[in-house]
Amino acid sequence: MAQETTILSCVQEQTRRILENGETDGQGIDAYTLSIDLKLDRANVSRTLNQLWRDGFLIKFQGKPTLFLDRKLVSEYHPGFFIPQTVAKGESLTNLIKAEENKTSQDRMSSLEELIGADSSLKESIAHAKACISYPPRGIHTLLCGSAGVGKNKFAHCM
Repeated sequence: MAQETTILSCVQEQTRRILENGETDGQGIDAYTLSIDLKLDRANVSRTLNQLWRDGFLIKFQGKPTLFLDRKLVSEYHPGFFIPQTVAKGESLTNLIKAEENKTSQDRMSSLEELIGADSSLKESIAHAKACISYPPRGIHTLLCGSAGVGKNKFAHCM
């Protein structure tokens, strides 16, 4: 637990510096650099970074090397915008945020992240839904079950 806290605080410090410089694209901290800075094994640092990402604390920039930023700090820096957990190789966080700016309020309300309970009771269901819709090449069929009036249509619309 102490190692996880140490790694998270180091990522937060680096994220704060990057946000102050104003350029988030192509910036972040990778497992190798972090392992050298903290004098820890790179494999353990990588495992911890990925666990923090799965828990929703970090943004993961896919590519070589895989970079990470603190999601909460980026969300505070860009309030009111959806901050993704993963940025695909070749995409930039700045462009994703600008695209979010251009969305209408109705489009924003149809996002899975904007559903009531997205950060608590629906967290696991939203993770499964995202996995289903991002399955190559065009997602996989999904069956939504539940009692009448619980929001299955709204959830399906957001997907």
